[in-house]
This record gives sequence, structure tokens and C-alpha cells, in this order.
Amino acid sequence: MNVIWQQIRGAGIGSHISPFLSNLAGTIVERSWTQVFQEVLDPPTFPCLAIRYVDKYILFPEEKAKEPSLQVLSQDDFYQHPVELEEVTTNELLGFLVDSNPRTVTYKLPDPRQIRDFASAGSLRLRLSGLQSRCHLISRYSHPNTESPSLIHSLVLLYGAKGFSIPDCYRAIQKIQK
Repeated sequence: MNVIWQQIRGAGIGSHISPFLSNLAGTIVERSWTQVFQEVLDPPTFPCLAIRYVDKYILFPEEKAKEPSLQVLSQDDFYQHPVELEEVTTNELLGFLVDSNPRTVTYKLPDPRQIRDFASAGSLRLRLSGLQSRCHLISRYSHPNTESPSLIHSLVLLYGAKGFSIPDCYRAIQKIQK
């Protein structure tokens, strides 16, 4: 688009070392926070789910919003300059929809264009590797996990719509379903 951008801070996007450096910096700050608020964070009295991949996602009961520990953690400059956090107003996290009421984590089915075509090059095993990966994510991270079988079935039907044989799909994921 005839535009050149110069990065002036932070780890380079796409660099192999960037996720490691970012996680290292984040972990040090979070560990200090955890040590300061350890008494408050005991799971029986303080139900909280915190996930950090590239961004931080925190799920906690609304009545805990005034808790000093969460006030500190929720500050935009929690990780200190030059790290910047942005508020995310959607309930989507790494391909999952997170709903705090009721407490559910549901896999968001991909757009059919994101599924490898049945007639594309490669073995059937390779072409169904995306299905296996997605089923693994569903079975591992969906909550409550009683919803996993119906989500997996919906995903298999989506692959069927792309031309894959339903029995082939179920054979490819049989170990995951157990």
C-alpha cells in the first residue's frame, strides 16, 4: 500500500523470540502482583479465571470488581510503560466465546472458508488435521465440557458440507473423543 512503518518500541511482530520476551516480561510483573495479593486470591474465596496469551483476559464475579487486587490488575498500565493494554469489548478469546453469565466457554465454529478444501493437495490425514486440532481445542477448553460432543458434531457437519465424508471425519477424531 506504499507505506513503510518503523517500529519504535516493543518486540517485533512475527519474530520468533517476541512471544518469549513478552511472556517473560508479563510473568515477572504478574508474579509480583500474585505475591502481594496472595491472601486474597485463594480459590475458595476468590473465584477468578485469568488467561494471558498475547493479551490478558480476566473473568471474575461482578461483585469482586471493587476488590483492590483486581483494581490494580485491571489498570491499563499494569505492565508498566511501554506495554499498553487495550480494553476488548467483545466476548471472543482465541476462537472461543466466553460468557460470564452463565459461565460458559464455547468454541466458535470457523467460517467454512477457513476449512481446507476436500479436493486440496495432500493426504486425507493432512486434510483432516485441522479438524483434529479444532476438536482437541473443543474437548480441552469448552466449559462446561458436557457441551463438547454437540460442538464436535456441529464441526464434523461443517466439514461434511465442505465435501469430507462424515465417517472419515469421525475416524480421524476417534482418539480425541475418548
